[in-house]
Amino acid sequence: MSLLRYEVRAAPTTPLLTGVTLALAVTLAPVLSGVELEPGVGVTLLRIATVAVIGGLVFIQDDQAATGTEVSTLSRWQRRALRGGLGLAVAAFVWSSCAGVLGWVVRTRTGGYLPVQDVAVEACSLAVACTALVIVGLRRSEGTAAGVVAAPGLMVIVLVLVALPDAAAFYVDPSSGAWEAAQYRWRWFGLVSCVVCAMQVLQGRRKSRTHSGAPIRNFT
Repeated sequence: MSLLRYEVRAAPTTPLLTGVTLALAVTLAPVLSGVELEPGVGVTLLRIATVAVIGGLVFIQDDQAATGTEVSTLSRWQRRALRGGLGLAVAAFVWSSCAGVLGWVVRTRTGGYLPVQDVAVEACSLAVACTALVIVGLRRSEGTAAGVVAAPGLMVIVLVLVALPDAAAFYVDPSSGAWEAAQYRWRWFGLVSCVVCAMQVLQGRRKSRTHSGAPIRNFT
């Protein structure tokens, strides 16, 4: 428990709290205003909340004292896993709450249906892609600044996906006939992102073995 409290204090939680606040503000705006919310608008708001939460989450692994914390009884990869698990738990709870509220508003005010499961696939695929960027940032900065790489990378990914032509669109309206095709693309995007994550981890392990000449104990 003491180690858990230490990691919570050491982790930069301000970006995550900022992202969570933005996501909740976007979600609660239609509730407080009393406006009718069409499914397409609800999906757009949930997508904005998704980007806000992930944008804050990518900073959770930043550690300005990464090279000076080896005295911890936990290895570096264990500390990374602990921080990541805590951050994901918060992000998942907030995202689920946003989805539930928006789904309720759409259903009660317009009688529509918010495809939460499909948007969850989008969120998970985007989160996995950002995980790959976080790993790259950790390796490039020796564990001190993953968010410097991941946050701009997230913005670039979203902007590119938004700008794609209709024939290859990812962000489409749920009432569009291209919705199923877009969801198929999202699933492939998530799968490719998983492969990239695995490759980054394996490359990091090989690099660590090369530098240490011994079995790896930590992963930055």
